[in-house]
This record gives sequence, C-alpha cells and structure tokens, in this order.
Amino acid sequence: MRVASELLLTYLLHACWQLILVAAAAAFCGRLLRGARMRYQHLFWVSVLVISLFLPLWTSVFVLNDFGFLHTPRRQEQSTVKRPVPAELQRVEQSNALAPIPASPSLIRIDAPLAAILFTLYILFLAFRSFALLRAWQRTRAIKREAYPVEPNEDLRAIVEQCQRAFPAARPSLLCSDSIPMPVAVGFRKPLVILPGALLRGADPDLLASAIGHEMAHVERRDYLLNLICEFPYLPISFHPAASMVRRRINQTRELCCDELVADRLLKAFVYARSLLRLASLAPPLRKLATTTTVGIADADILEVRVMSLLKQSKTSGRGKKLLLIAVPLILAVSCVTATAFAFRFDFSPLTLSFGQQEQAEQNEREAKERAEHKAREEKLRGEKAGLENREEPEQMEREAMAKMEAEREVIARRQAETASLAKISMDQAIQIANGQVPGKVLECRLMRDRFETVDGAPPKEKVAFAVTILTVEGTNTATILVLVDAVDGSVFKTGRERNN
Repeated sequence: MRVASELLLTYLLHACWQLILVAAAAAFCGRLLRGARMRYQHLFWVSVLVISLFLPLWTSVFVLNDFGFLHTPRRQEQSTVKRPVPAELQRVEQSNALAPIPASPSLIRIDAPLAAILFTLYILFLAFRSFALLRAWQRTRAIKREAYPVEPNEDLRAIVEQCQRAFPAARPSLLCSDSIPMPVAVGFRKPLVILPGALLRGADPDLLASAIGHEMAHVERRDYLLNLICEFPYLPISFHPAASMVRRRINQTRELCCDELVADRLLKAFVYARSLLRLASLAPPLRKLATTTTVGIADADILEVRVMSLLKQSKTSGRGKKLLLIAVPLILAVSCVTATAFAFRFDFSPLTLSFGQQEQAEQNEREAKERAEHKAREEKLRGEKAGLENREEPEQMEREAMAKMEAEREVIARRQAETASLAKISMDQAIQIANGQVPGKVLECRLMRDRFETVDGAPPKEKVAFAVTILTVEGTNTATILVLVDAVDGSVFKTGRERNN
C-alpha cells in the first residue's frame, strides 16, 4: 500500500505542473500549425494527450528509482573486528542517531493520513469517471437499439450514392431515430449512420448530403473507435484542466478534419458552410461530449470557427511544412526535457531513513509478520486437533453400538439354529396336525422355544413347539385359534382362542 500510494502521489504531483507546461507548449505549436491540414493538427493533439499521460509516469518512475525507492539496497557487510570507541565520540554518535536527518530539497514531505486521504480521493474520482464513461456507452447502445431502418426514396438513394462515391471506404448502414437531435455515427466493426427523423422530413438535398457526408467521413476515418480509445488515456488525468483543454482540441480538430474532407470531395465549401448553419438552427443547444460515445456533426461547439475555416481555406507553403515538421517536435521535446529536469517526490515518514535503517525496519516488520503467521498456524492446528477429538467420541460410541447389535443378532441366530435342531417334525407336519385338530385356514406357523404350562397344572416346562394360527368360521362369526404342537412328539398340548371378529 505504501509503495502504490507513494508512486501514485508522485505521479499526481508531476502531472499537476507538467501538464501545464506541456499544454502551454502545445498551444504555441497549435498556433504554428494553423495553416496545416487538419488531419496533421488532429494527430498532433492526440500525441499531446499521450505525452500528457506518460510524461508524469516516466518522471515518477525515474525519480523514485533515483532515490533508491524502486530497488532493494545491498546489505552492508558488517566487520567482525571490534575497535574501541572513545566515550566522547560514542556520545556524539548517539546524539546524531536521535537527531532528524535534513531532508533533500527534492522531497515534499506529507503526513501518512493525508497521503491516504489523497490516495482514496483519487481512486474515488477514477471510479466516478469510469462510471460516467460506462453510462455514456450505455446511452450509445440505447440510441442504437431505438434506431430503425430508413426506407429511402429516389432522392435519398441518390444522395447516399453520391456520398459513397466521395467516401468509398465507408459503407455504413443508414438508420433513423427520433431520440437524437443531430446525425451521429456509431460502431466500428459494423458502422451505423443514424439520422434524426426531423432531418429526413422536408430537408433539401444539400442539407442531407452535408449531414450524411460528414458522418461518412467519420466512418472512413474510424473516428468512433479512435474517440473511444482516447477516453482511456484521458481518464487518469481528467482531473486537470489542461487535459480537458487537450481533449477539447482533439474533438474540435476531428470535426474540422471531416469538414475539410466533405469540402474537398463532396460539396463546395460555401454550400457546406451554409448547411452547417442550417443544421445548427434545427438542433437544440449542443450537448456535452461526455453524454454519449458517439461522434457527430455537432460534437464541437465551434460553429463559427468551422465556418471561417471552410471559407478561408489558408494553406501552408511546402517550405513552411518542412519547418513545422522540425519545429513542432523540437518544441515538444524541449518542454518534456524541461519537465523531467524538475522532479519531486512525496515522502510519508517523519524522518528520512538511511538505507541501513530502512532495511532494518523492513526486516523487523517481516519478522513480526512471520511470528504472527506462525502463531495463527499453531492456533489453527490446535483447533483442528480439538475438532478431530470431538468428532472421534460420537464415532466411537456409534461403533460400540453397532458391535453390540451385531453380537445380539449372532446370539439370536445361534438360538434359532439350536431351536431348529431340537425339532423332530417338520413345519408341514405340524400344520397338518393342527389343522386336523382345528379345521380352518392356516394364517401363520412359527417355531418357538419357551416355557409352557401343562394341562394338569404342573409347573411350566420348557418345550420346542410350533405355534399355528388358524382362522375358523362359525356361522356368521370368525375366530382365530392358536394351536401349539409339540415339535418333538407331534402332540397338541394347548389350544386357545385369540380374538373374535
């Protein structure tokens, strides 16, 4: 967190003043390029935006590396030879160790809480700008969804063919929408030219040709994609007014480029300038550029400049172009070198630590972190061991209960086998004997071993017997009779009624 905060704040510090220097040099170069073709001026301002982003970053990395911040200092080897130190010198060294070390003039020291606040505010600002860009992209998608195909008549078809001949590399689809006030171009893989419904109703051929031709110029130049790409280098420096000025100049020169192409290929300059004035009168007040990510004929609020540029048509001589190709890059290079010559750096700590002290502090921090991690691992292992012990107790009880049930089942099985071995007659014979004693339907027959009472009243005696349950019918009543047949000699020694239905 400290490394990222110091790097970011150092970047912001350099961006605050370096962008002013770069913008001033760019404004001077822009005045030199007034007679050049608009595509060169547009390319120049795009280059200025890229320089505005990367110049503070390069300077910050260079400064922090020069201060030894981005590399690990070498550990100084300590000598094993101990020499006596005078008492006076020792007292001087101790007093110097506690005294603040004078700061370098290139350092700007701030408190750590203030640095954290600045870091947080910048991150929140980036999140807000990113959200605004996302909303603009969503509005652009909404415009595409609401647009519907145009059914061209003969006049409109002729105008479209004329524009396609002027811009052969542009093959957009023509749509119409009632939610936009001015024509726009959207998309780069499948470009679309969306015209407002009011423009198609009752517009003259020159007005339609100007609107469609301008948007086809955007499509041929791939301005939609380039405009979207330029939003990303502008995003980190969008807090600075100089960056806003550079972005505004990019949008203005983009529109002037398309005006120049339309005047060169499609319509005469004065006819196209008159159409721009009529289009401006048909539209409501111009919208802000951040509303959508579309590119259109009304993106730059410089109608007067565009008209004057079309009517003036001033060009630079061939010798002047060569001089500009040398002078403009030279001026920008001098401004960049001058900006990097005055480098600063943020420092959060109250004292500027030496390499050895800084390394010792980092070593102490690493050791404290390792001790904390080791303690956390021990606590985790103890918790896991306690959990395993708690889980083993119910598992042990469950295993003991299962073993007890298995033993009981074995005892029952042995008793049943022993009882079956004592029987001398079969179950079928017992059923025949019982059915002969009590006629009816046999419901159940089971072999059992128990103590039964005899008929003569003697004490109960253990016997192996077949218990046969027979259903009998007596008129309209039914009864269930239990007949006990001795399994050894086949005698019936007990008969009894179970229940009546």
